[in-house]
Amino acid sequence: MAKMNDDKLNIVMLDDSCTGDADRVFRSAFNINDSREDIIRMYCSFQPDGYFIAYRNKIPVGMAGAIDYGAFAYIGMMAVDNPCQRQGIGAILFRHILEWITKKGVSAAFLDATDTGRLLYTQFGFKPVDITHLYALRIHPSPPPPDTRVSTVRESDIGRLRGFDTPIFGANRDKIFRTLLGHYPGRAFYTTTPDGRLNGYIFAQTERIGPWVASSEPAARSLLSAVLALPFKERPTVSVPGMNGRAKPLLEAFGFSSVFQNTHMRRCDIGFPDHRELVYGQTSFASG
Repeated sequence: MAKMNDDKLNIVMLDDSCTGDADRVFRSAFNINDSREDIIRMYCSFQPDGYFIAYRNKIPVGMAGAIDYGAFAYIGMMAVDNPCQRQGIGAILFRHILEWITKKGVSAAFLDATDTGRLLYTQFGFKPVDITHLYALRIHPSPPPPDTRVSTVRESDIGRLRGFDTPIFGANRDKIFRTLLGHYPGRAFYTTTPDGRLNGYIFAQTERIGPWVASSEPAARSLLSAVLALPFKERPTVSVPGMNGRAKPLLEAFGFSSVFQNTHMRRCDIGFPDHRELVYGQTSFASG
């Protein structure tokens, strides 16, 4: 296939007027039948100026984006229309995202790569540092008795979540928390120690569990029990860092099994002081 030149693509910011085009690209790229338009809109609300769609001759052919967390950016939603793959479109889009990140003054970038994407990202200086596993619920367990130390997250609790989460994730995620609470009210919980200190939280989206962070396995277990008592649109999935060795046996005990894995990659000058071993579930592959 002939490689694409930058001047043959028109890359524009993704907004409500073109989420339908982005949805068609995304479903074609990953062979998905169901619409992801609502999810694309949610990502645009995470970072309204950070998602882009590429057109060739007014036809949508690719999309990509990133979330600026201040300390680093998380790149995701990289997709190229299936018939247009292997023509250099992904590389042009990725370069566009990296330029956007640089203009934001952010020096570090993270992502979770498929096997195909990993080859591209390596060319731009990204290095593998971990594996991110996707687990899916196969057998729904009987719900255990409610834990009295598990409470529903309200907007007034975001400050407490930030204080607990920032040293673990490595950046402030207030905008993620607020957006998820707005999209999925009543579907987030936190747990506390006997002396009242927050030691974990979890969000349940309609098809996915995460973000989910806990400082102990018992706290993670209580939080998972709480969200599995909720209804889901389909059997939920969880994106789990490989560094968290306690997540695998916990999820398997609750009826989850591994589906596939991506490579967690980073481009940064120094080691980053986050704690993926305490992350039981990412918000998604695309947002960390």
